Amino acid sequence: MYLSKIGHYSPDLLFYMVENIVHLARISPMNKHLIFLFLLLIPLGAHAQVVITEIMYDPNGSDATAGGEWFEVHNTSAAAIDLTQLIFFEADTNHGIVADGASEITANSYAIISRDLTAFKNYFTDFNGRLFKASFSLNDGETIALKNSKDGPIIDSVVYTSEWGAKNDGNSLQKIGTAWISASSTPGSAPHDEGAPAQSVSEPSSDTNE
Repeated sequence: MYLSKIGHYSPDLLFYMVENIVHLARISPMNKHLIFLFLLLIPLGAHAQVVITEIMYDPNGSDATAGGEWFEVHNTSAAAIDLTQLIFFEADTNHGIVADGASEITANSYAIISRDLTAFKNYFTDFNGRLFKASFSLNDGETIALKNSKDGPIIDSVVYTSEWGAKNDGNSLQKIGTAWISASSTPGSAPHDEGAPAQSVSEPSSDTNE
């Protein structure tokens, strides 16, 4: 838990903490820079294992009757991650993420980030997974990303287009390996490999800044 909070301290405060550790533990000044880098990289390493796996950018019908816009993320790490500490980046805007219940997603589990919680719950009545809300409006094609903080590096990103499919037909875009397909939605669970690959994609760099 302590390590998961380190990423919320400023670099200046972290450096001050390292200075005190060096003084109290009589650590060689040569090694203090290694300690500083280690503290900075801990949260990035954990959060970098949250990936976007499904996108419902254009529901079939009105948002109110079709579940609204939402996207799914997968925690591929071996530890729980507090999703509310991340930022959703879309339309050149940073969006905060608010939990509808528990804020952590457990290891190797999925969660949904929805634009309209009521619409999502009314449509997916059997959904019992982790649910979150963010204020966004997905377009027929754009770049969406998860970031470690407002000014931090991108953890995962997708540049999708309506040419991949899932435009107002009830399907969603789903990531299968390194390709995206259009298939019937599976919110909160592993995507299924049905339909033809819509587009091959490369893994995004984890050190890109917006």
